[in-house]
Amino acid sequence: MRLQPIPSGPGNRPATDLPALVQQCLKSEQDRNLSENSLRELRRYLNEFAAYCSPPVINSPEEITPAFLKTYVDQRCAGKGPTLKKAVVWSLRKLGNYLCLLQIVMKNPAKDLRHPVFHPRSELPEYLCEADLKKLLEHAGRTDYQDFAVISLMAGTGLR
Repeated sequence: MRLQPIPSGPGNRPATDLPALVQQCLKSEQDRNLSENSLRELRRYLNEFAAYCSPPVINSPEEITPAFLKTYVDQRCAGKGPTLKKAVVWSLRKLGNYLCLLQIVMKNPAKDLRHPVFHPRSELPEYLCEADLKKLLEHAGRTDYQDFAVISLMAGTGLR
């Protein structure tokens, strides 16, 4: 399916104001069957961005630069978790790709924005020390042999 810009005026030229382009981008993503939850989040973040860029900050989409987007993401996500930053970067990349598709910009200005790095290993629980494991096994052995077997299996194989 080839995406066509929505006409915005008497000359049937594509819209050049950012709020109209955001709405076109959202319509395009809806037509591509983006899930309802993803579409809701995309709408939220792109509408926030369009409000942030209202004139005189940005007068045309061509003025959106990678440095401007990085500053916006840093300000928008200051003091928030990495999940928010990932969602904001994802939405800006979608908008940048759409602007490239319409040939409003030649290169996606959000292409070089980086997602935050998650460190899942830092959130894993620590292992029991040898003395604590011995106490746990002694207690399980006194109450029920099935509990002892399960705890021994978990401790011996590294199950969590």
